[in-house]
Amino acid sequence: MIAPSQIPNPYVKPRWQAPVGVMESVVSYNCRKYGMPRPVFTMPLWEGAGDRAFDLSGYGNYGDLKGNTTWTNEGLSFDGAGDYVSCGDTVNSLISSTSYSVAAWIKTTTISENNMILGYRSTTSANAILWQLDHNTNDIRLIVRDDAGNVAVGSKLNSITTNKLYYIVGVRDGGTVNVYVNCVVGTSDTDTFGAITANAYNIGAITPGAPPQAATMFKGTIMLPTVFNLALSPSQIKFLYDNPYFMYRIPEELYGSKPAVIGAIMNQFQKANIGADLYNGAIIA
Repeated sequence: MIAPSQIPNPYVKPRWQAPVGVMESVVSYNCRKYGMPRPVFTMPLWEGAGDRAFDLSGYGNYGDLKGNTTWTNEGLSFDGAGDYVSCGDTVNSLISSTSYSVAAWIKTTTISENNMILGYRSTTSANAILWQLDHNTNDIRLIVRDDAGNVAVGSKLNSITTNKLYYIVGVRDGGTVNVYVNCVVGTSDTDTFGAITANAYNIGAITPGAPPQAATMFKGTIMLPTVFNLALSPSQIKFLYDNPYFMYRIPEELYGSKPAVIGAIMNQFQKANIGADLYNGAIIA
């Protein structure tokens, strides 16, 4: 893994952005470059307008904005009363049934019970929870529960307050679940899980039946929601915390200092053998 200090301005959102197809290749390239796992779902949430958010993992996921979800300079703002992003049921098929990690940057504006950050549950079953990453008052939790009701809850108590940014990671490693808040590990929990027939992935809400329950919706800002098909290590979590935008930076060694035309970037990625069939559109400055 390349040292974080070698990435300039790691907390500054990249100035140069490109169409989804090119950015998918950028994400793949940067993950290989820095020795990090490629996510199966990652949204920079920099569209700034419209009712759809795009995943740049290369797996073609996307999310539809619901309610009055609002674009901000940081990501998406949720009012806690009907706002969420519906991401469908495609991510389930991209992860291991036993080990995965879910992460996001958050800034909550309220301290109350059961505020859902990232949730993957069932529209028909009350039990099935592939993951429920939430904040319950000041506590951050990752909940996993199978169809039979076997449940484990990893938690970091008294770990957040209002109007401050936190990097939240939930990790499932087999039967063990845990959370990290700004790289500080919580208290793990363990159970033996059977089948989990979750079918609805939402950002800012959870689905214990349809539609999502307004009483459990997130109020505040969510940035960079990401899913990995493995249990992240503490060192990988620290790298992501130190370099939140590393995946999305068009690498300077491939384009020079100022990418003026999309063709130059496409040609360089073709030379690097990173899937020329993904390219479309024009640069967004």
